[in-house]
Amino acid sequence: MCIVCRWNSGDEKMDLNIEKLFCESCTTVTSIPVLPKLKHLYCWHCTALTTIPELPELQLIECFGCTALTSIPLFPKLKQLDCRHCTCLTSIPVMSKLEHLYCTCCKALTRIPTLPKLEVLNCFGCTTLTAIPAMEKLEFLNCSYCTTLTVVPNLERGLYVDCKWLNKSTNFEDNIKLL
Repeated sequence: MCIVCRWNSGDEKMDLNIEKLFCESCTTVTSIPVLPKLKHLYCWHCTALTTIPELPELQLIECFGCTALTSIPLFPKLKQLDCRHCTCLTSIPVMSKLEHLYCTCCKALTRIPTLPKLEVLNCFGCTTLTAIPAMEKLEFLNCSYCTTLTVVPNLERGLYVDCKWLNKSTNFEDNIKLL
């Protein structure tokens, strides 16, 4: 039983001032409690998790494998989001401080918003993703196996990793035609 389930059942007293929460491989937890001082949330493989509340101090979320999660709320201080294998995730809000986004194999995600501070984007295997906007700070992009992409940014200072459609012998505009 995870700590959230123990709190919900009354078996453990909830400390509302915690800054890190670990909830791993719980198949019964459906929501995370409102914890106003929480900075880091680790809820790996919580397959029944459908809701993460607005947490104003949150800076890092690792919620990979949360297959029932459909959306991520707006977190004003979030710098890193790891939502790999959240197969029902349909949207990611514009978060002004987000620097790293790992959304590998988010099969229901159709677009990435413009994220002004994003430096790293790994969207490998997002098979319904249609567009990745240009972002000034983006330095690393892995869009391998994103088979429905029609819009990708030109990374002058960055690099593409294993993008099958990218032909390194031609210019960027020619590569877009290959899409």
